[in-house]
Amino acid sequence: MEMLEAIVGANVGSLKILPPLIVHNDDDSYNEEIFKIYNE
Repeated sequence: MEMLEAIVGANVGSLKILPPLIVHNDDDSYNEEIFKIYNE
């Protein structure tokens, strides 16, 4: 699955490739980074 955010009329040079966001650990629990994002 990929997430994409676009702005109409944006400069092509403003494209940023970010590192992948891992949602689940190997044991299907949520990753620590997800907890930081959602502050739960």
